[in-house]
Amino acid sequence: MNLSQRLLKSVQAGPDRTAIVDGDRVLTYGEFAALAVGCASLVPGWTKKPRVGIVLPPSLSFAVAYFGVVHAAHTAVPINFLLSAGELDHIIADADLDAVVTTARLAEPFKGKVAPLILIEDEMRNIRAAAASAKPADLAPSPARDDTPATILYTSGTAAVPKGVILTHGNLVSDCDSCIEALSLDSSHVLLAMLPFFHSFGLTTGLLLPLAFGGKTVMLARFNVPELLDLVEKHRVSIILTIPSIWNAMLRTDLAVKRDLSSLRIAVSGGEPLPTQTYDRFLERFGFPLSEGYGLTETSPVVSIVPMGDRRRGSAGLALPRVHILIRDDQGRDLPPGVEGEICIRGPNVCAGYLNLPGDTAAAIAPDGCLRTGDLGSLDKDGFLYITGRKKDLIISAGENISPREIEETILLHPSVAEAAVVGVPDKMRGEVVKAFIIAKPGTPPVDEAALRDFCTGRLAPFKVPRFVEFVADLPRGFTGKVLKRKLVR
Repeated sequence: MNLSQRLLKSVQAGPDRTAIVDGDRVLTYGEFAALAVGCASLVPGWTKKPRVGIVLPPSLSFAVAYFGVVHAAHTAVPINFLLSAGELDHIIADADLDAVVTTARLAEPFKGKVAPLILIEDEMRNIRAAAASAKPADLAPSPARDDTPATILYTSGTAAVPKGVILTHGNLVSDCDSCIEALSLDSSHVLLAMLPFFHSFGLTTGLLLPLAFGGKTVMLARFNVPELLDLVEKHRVSIILTIPSIWNAMLRTDLAVKRDLSSLRIAVSGGEPLPTQTYDRFLERFGFPLSEGYGLTETSPVVSIVPMGDRRRGSAGLALPRVHILIRDDQGRDLPPGVEGEICIRGPNVCAGYLNLPGDTAAAIAPDGCLRTGDLGSLDKDGFLYITGRKKDLIISAGENISPREIEETILLHPSVAEAAVVGVPDKMRGEVVKAFIIAKPGTPPVDEAALRDFCTGRLAPFKVPRFVEFVADLPRGFTGKVLKRKLVR
């Protein structure tokens, strides 16, 4: 089943139900489907190439452009508009783009590099005109197959240049359907979409997922806490899936206490490890646990989630239906429960590979179809996943493997610490030693390096206690707020 057909099921189930709310713009499923079909009719005039770039914030405009492109059996390439000029040039060349859909505010970096440069505020008039004669049933005949690339998302983690992850229609539809089954989602739900759609977490859970289960999506183009709380209260939002830094921002403000947030029923944290302090504060505020999930761009992205209501703190949950998590050693052998190894994923959500990088694809996806994630963890006897870190983040000091996450969780117990990031730094005698970067918590007694080391002593093995501590105003972050540890190693 392709994405257009999956959307059509929701249209047929309730064409007059609200699909998307974006500010004062409200579209029903029937109206949205007509705009998608109208947009699709224009795509062949934009390009004869297989891919179309999309450079837009989370919005109704993005949704129309995206479904128009994929319904036309082209591949959508959402692009992070925060990337450097060199990274953007690489993506344009690597994806062979000559057409980009954007807005006047974000168009400047693409001028002279692609033609046509399609400004959505101008093109929307043409889309509406084409939609006037479109019918929702026109979604069905899209020639896209399950294995047709629907989206290419570029990662920028530790790679020297962004790598394009190829996600097929089948990858994305299967991940949505598995999430729907795992979370028991139905059309009664209202989801708040706030993460950027050029990120896999934002695209799948913020745009594709609610349209697949027939719910209402409320768009928040630019994150700020007061507006987020306004939207939750006004629209009776029942689902939020976002990253720990946003949960932290919500829980730190007194505004949340003054709002009626009782509609919230499903709350999921992903994208990076969930601090235990955040988990505890959420439980105290809302009376039900914040569920942690796990995923990667290469897995469309959701792999696992803690079942709603389960209070198993520190776990990334159970594998989604039809997804298999295996823990393997460096030789690719499966490891038993309780033993740490590399997390490997097999299932219909695993990507088709990396664009123009057959060597990287072969290195990442084993002959049996398992994706080697590069993450370390273990499964307990009940199948719950526990993540201990990344292979590349492991600190090896005098032959001892040290997980930064364990040290970070310990440091965060200190009442004067707001955030912590731990890395290994070179040492002539031990190879590497532990260094902690600390953001102090405002309004608390000051803490110095010696006091922090004393706090960790006894709570951690001696070789895990930070040798160096540096206090900083902020940490280097990616576009979702995730800390970029590679920029901390000096």
